Amino acid sequence: MTHECEQPMRYGRHVLAATAMTAMVASISLTATAPPAEAAPRVDTEHVSLSPATSSKKVTVDQKAYTVVAEMGQTATRPFDLVGFTWSSQTGKLAVQYRVLHGSTWSAWDVLEVDSSERGRPGTDPVYTEQASGVEARVITTDGGSVTDAKATLIDPEQVPSDAAPAQVTTQAVSGYTPRPAVITRAAWGADESLLSTNGADCVPPDYDTTTKAVIVHHTAGSNSYTKDQSASIVRGIYRFHVLDRGWCDIGYNALVDKYGQIFEGRHGGLEYPVHGAHATLWNTDTFGVSVMMDSNTAAVTAATKSSLTRIIAWKLANNYRPAQGQVTLAGKQINIISGHGDVMQTECPGTNLRAYLPTLRTQVAAALSTTTRLQSRWQQLGGESGSLGPVFVLERDLMGGRVVDFKGGTLFLTSGGQILQLNAPMAARARAAGYAELGWMQGNPVARSGGLVATFPNGEVHWTSSTAAALVTPPVLTWLNGHPTLKTQLGLAVGDQTRTSSGALVQQFQNGALLQKSDGSFQLVTARFPDKLGDVVAVDAAQNKLWWIPGQADVSGGKPLEIGRGWATTTWISQMGDINGDGLTELVARRDDGSLWLYRSVPTGGYAAGEKIGRGWGSIRLMVIVNDLNGDRLPELMAVDARQNLIRYSFNPKGGYLTGASVVGKNWDNMRMLTTVDQFIGDPTPDLLAVDKYGRLFAYALNSGGNTTESKQVGHGWGGMNQMWSTGDLNGDGRRDLLGRSSGTGQILGYLNAGNQSWQGTGVWYAQGSGYRLLA
Repeated sequence: MTHECEQPMRYGRHVLAATAMTAMVASISLTATAPPAEAAPRVDTEHVSLSPATSSKKVTVDQKAYTVVAEMGQTATRPFDLVGFTWSSQTGKLAVQYRVLHGSTWSAWDVLEVDSSERGRPGTDPVYTEQASGVEARVITTDGGSVTDAKATLIDPEQVPSDAAPAQVTTQAVSGYTPRPAVITRAAWGADESLLSTNGADCVPPDYDTTTKAVIVHHTAGSNSYTKDQSASIVRGIYRFHVLDRGWCDIGYNALVDKYGQIFEGRHGGLEYPVHGAHATLWNTDTFGVSVMMDSNTAAVTAATKSSLTRIIAWKLANNYRPAQGQVTLAGKQINIISGHGDVMQTECPGTNLRAYLPTLRTQVAAALSTTTRLQSRWQQLGGESGSLGPVFVLERDLMGGRVVDFKGGTLFLTSGGQILQLNAPMAARARAAGYAELGWMQGNPVARSGGLVATFPNGEVHWTSSTAAALVTPPVLTWLNGHPTLKTQLGLAVGDQTRTSSGALVQQFQNGALLQKSDGSFQLVTARFPDKLGDVVAVDAAQNKLWWIPGQADVSGGKPLEIGRGWATTTWISQMGDINGDGLTELVARRDDGSLWLYRSVPTGGYAAGEKIGRGWGSIRLMVIVNDLNGDRLPELMAVDARQNLIRYSFNPKGGYLTGASVVGKNWDNMRMLTTVDQFIGDPTPDLLAVDKYGRLFAYALNSGGNTTESKQVGHGWGGMNQMWSTGDLNGDGRRDLLGRSSGTGQILGYLNAGNQSWQGTGVWYAQGSGYRLLA
């Protein structure tokens, strides 16, 4: 029984025209893949269904009896170069016996092994049939197996002029390194990349393993009678069958080598990377699958194939710092580092001649490996695979006159000047995604800054902290930062890449704010949050009616204000509010002079989004304060004193912050002139209100889940000299909300720490220029 782990297929330019030879066909359908925008070469297909066979039908293959479970009689078809078989489901162990028609002559029966896969429809690999015009097939079993919905796929890939001489990517050999051989890229052999999303969006991003530990050698089987200019179309046919018929993400192999020595890039994601293939089930992980386009059972391996096979494997192993000889344990089995498909699975692949050649191949690959490189030596000094860098992820390769190799735990560079530099893994991944060549050589090892690291390149910086992803800073943001070194220090490290707002403005978020590029090209500092968890103040100024953000600092004071909005002239009250839409950011509530109430949601780029009107008729309300969740719905409440001096409570709607359910929860609040909250102060489970009466006394009121006051006590005095009192949150990082007040006489903002025992500890001046603002929150 011959095995087809990968069968070569031949492609002439066929116009499929068929007549039935027998009535054994259940159905025939003709489809053609739609050409993508770049007009990839067409690959036509014809599907022929197999009919269920009677349980008594038997055949003999290699002197062994089989039961036929599905079959199709001799059927004339339009010309095709490849054939493969699939079905919806199966039981037992199966194989497919088939033969094809050339002219008026039927070929001898051949057998395809069933190829197990990780996903998709079960079936065989496609085999090259050399311009056949008819097919006969049957699915056979020795153990009572069965199939449902079996069909043959006949594939006719169009040949195009570029197939005769596809472009090859070559690299210059560097002394001491194992060079990459010439490779025909996916673009050069005409891969239709639109097929990649056929079986799910998760197929489009490449699927990478941790490293490359071994190589699995296959053959494609089928006819060996293809010409050099047919090889590219054969690869396109295999690709089409693997994706559209087997249901795989991509072609199964990482690389293919034809009998003329041409090397084709297989599965997308880059030959330098450990791309996870679909060629050996459990042994797809951490292996490189290369398939020889031939039937190794019936033909000898050509010298050209041997040479290219040696060079592609040597390049892959040497630059992943792997030997060619020896063994490795994968999927619980110890195998040779260079193994055949049959060494890991029950299959005849890679066929008689390739299997016999494997010992020689290992010797030849070992001889082609380079000596230890400088980067490899440095990796070994750091502990090798067991050290901090771990195994190779992207193999060692040329870079701008030097070398680079990426590991699981970081990257090593050998610059064109001979210096060895190192990046940690997240920073290296971000730089690699941006393009090392585009960034230029890193200017020394990363330096510590703002609690993280900064790697500087001629054309950008990569920022990283242990709590944020690595971010790239490039012009024009970097140009502006370098021109404002003080503000660059104040902003800290970038916590995200540059993005665009809905209006198209360029923006980048940093630890302590954001930079927004205005329409005239200049930059504006904006912010909506700080990662230090300290309370910050939002304020409307008295002169220009701008919205400002005053950051809290570790020394329990306010930092330099940052402008975050304009056009707040009609605002008469503002308050910060906890997150209500689940994005982790605080919101802002404001009342305008027409009595309307507005909600402003924080946006990730800093500042707030456009306001949403959430109420009207609030002009007669005298005092208002946002209180955290009282009733367990995880949404804040709004407490206010109305014109009748009643204390009223409103809930927020989880769909958008709209106020509902007003209720009177207290009466006779006419003596109170300021109102705020620091959450729990008296010690009960719910937030408490703080109020200052006309005599300057500070009272705390315990609230129940309905917002009613259950207890009150005086907790301070001397507040008559304040014209505003509020809480922005925690001022000193002890986890308790604290209090701020603005002096009527000096305009200074004073801080009062919540001591946690129903008492306060004054901190003095939190911010000196508070008189410049008419509203604070």
